Amino acid sequence: MQRLTARDVSIVIPTYNRLDLTRDCLRGIAETAPGAEVIVVDNGSTDGTRAFLAAEQEAGRLRCILNDENLGFGRACNRAAALSERECVLLLNNDIVPLAGWLDALLAELDDPAVGVVGSRLLYPDRTIQHAGVDFTAIGETEHVHRHAAANDPAVVVSRDCPVVTGASLLVRRSLYELLGGFDEGYFMYVEDVDLCIRAWHAGSRVRYCAESVLIHFESSSSPDHAWCIANLVESWKRFQERWLGRLPEPVLQLTRVPEALARRQRLVVVARTGELAADPSLLAAYGSTFAALDAVTLAILDGLREGDATAELLAAVERAGLGGDGCADLLVVDCDSAAGERLVACGADAVLSRIGLGGPFAGLPAFDDRSIEELRGFAGRVAAAAADATAEAAAVAERAGGIAVVSRA
Repeated sequence: MQRLTARDVSIVIPTYNRLDLTRDCLRGIAETAPGAEVIVVDNGSTDGTRAFLAAEQEAGRLRCILNDENLGFGRACNRAAALSERECVLLLNNDIVPLAGWLDALLAELDDPAVGVVGSRLLYPDRTIQHAGVDFTAIGETEHVHRHAAANDPAVVVSRDCPVVTGASLLVRRSLYELLGGFDEGYFMYVEDVDLCIRAWHAGSRVRYCAESVLIHFESSSSPDHAWCIANLVESWKRFQERWLGRLPEPVLQLTRVPEALARRQRLVVVARTGELAADPSLLAAYGSTFAALDAVTLAILDGLREGDATAELLAAVERAGLGGDGCADLLVVDCDSAAGERLVACGADAVLSRIGLGGPFAGLPAFDDRSIEELRGFAGRVAAAAADATAEAAAVAERAGGIAVVSRA
């Protein structure tokens, strides 16, 4: 079978303002993927993007669709993909800077006819990981695994099948895209890529994370504001859960690995051990009375499953500490039974809640106990201020998070 090349690909780019990013993205494509067809669909930009795209089309460098209004991500992509007559469609955000070899690596994954969808390794501008595949947690949420890990972390440099890859750089066989009906246009913005990947699995196609395809991703750079993003995320997740909860295909029934990504799900992550909290709920009570139902703080409780009945004891301790119901600050029980796992969690943690100290990889973190926990509020405020530019995705997860979730080790 002849290997696919850039000439077999239509690159679909939705835009909404941020002409500066679009210029850089198109320049990168011209340098790294010559021969690929480029189709840009604009969702009513007002910053000169439309005139620029029209001129680029006139020069023969791309094809464009100029919508008078914002049709949403999925609907815009579908309109552009419908113009393609090439074998593959590559969905690409305009806040992407392609690096050498990215497209060839994606196409190589399609040498296996069982693979239908492929996603890239995406780096933040600081060269840490933004996307290295997406997994599902035990409670049905998605997590970008290894987010903020080093670009060459051993965990991210190996390609693998995974439940979901992000639509920021997603290659799909055009025949599969048409079979699935493209993106579900019931999602205005966000989660449509998750839905597409699940439908691909159901259709018998594999979804792959391609470690060799590397691009820089600025992430959410063209979104109007956080409140708008959060509102769309909430609606999209509601639609996804109504459709898929309890019906995820077998290949994606994976639980999140010892989760550095989970440790970063809130603006402030405090770590503690199950046994200590269960034995003396005063630590929990002090934590709860200080933070109550604040969504900006999560208590990550380590070793919830490894200690046998300690999880049940912890639940009883939570009740005794008065943290049930709406008054419960966010608690996350993480099964972490190795030094490597503890290091991963420690990388995402901000502070320790313990009288005896956790030691090991947590030794360098600020420590608080029930007598000094009021100082934690001030520390939390400083952390929250430093994280004021958190992504819309993180903000939306903070809005949704609550209660106790138990996350199993891989």
